[in-house]
Amino acid sequence: LMAALDGSARDPVATARALRKVIDVRRAKAEKPLSFAHVFPFSAHHYQLRLWLKAGGIDPDRDLRLIVVPPPYMATSLEQGLVDGFCVGAPWNSIAQAAGIGVVLHPCCDIVADCPEKVLAFRASWTETKHDLMDRAAKAIRAASLWASDPAHRDELGGLAASHIGFDITPAQVLQILGRDPTTPLAWMRLDPAAMNLHEAQAVWIYEQMVAAGQVADTPDNRSRALATFTANSGRAA
Repeated sequence: LMAALDGSARDPVATARALRKVIDVRRAKAEKPLSFAHVFPFSAHHYQLRLWLKAGGIDPDRDLRLIVVPPPYMATSLEQGLVDGFCVGAPWNSIAQAAGIGVVLHPCCDIVADCPEKVLAFRASWTETKHDLMDRAAKAIRAASLWASDPAHRDELGGLAASHIGFDITPAQVLQILGRDPTTPLAWMRLDPAAMNLHEAQAVWIYEQMVAAGQVADTPDNRSRALATFTANSGRAA
């Protein structure tokens, strides 16, 4: 890929165009299509991968194979040659790089800045019958984010997160994800209060990625349903 690069390796458009050249060469030689992995199909990482590919003029559905691989098995799949690349959340990307299995080409924030991802969601029917529970849960999540965003709690947060993730993930690897080590910004997770608020524009963005991936038809009714999913400025998903 780097041999075909014309531009900065830090520019997602330049690297995607380089991949386009590699794909064209392989096609001319009648070689099998490259395989790229992502997590759950309805995931931000799937959509980010597709956006990166399209930036280089690559059709994600025709020019290569996209497959689903659980995050803990991404590095192993790459090492065994089952995939040629992947898009996944930290720490699974940095684990592959630390083991010498692969190289993190771009952090996801270089492809989509402040990409909406995790939400506290409830069934629509709960908005009336479980309103008190929803409010208390939202307040608890917000309080936890405030605690986690305090630099004084980073070491404790790293230990707590590592103990729950498992797979031999260390507190140091978690702290790297949280931006503790600015020399290795492989991923950045926002935990500040502003990041906890939902906006209709985020729902629209996710919906449009689903449409682009062929997962849902673009109709006025579907768009309205997508908008109704996020309760604007409340920090709560309906």
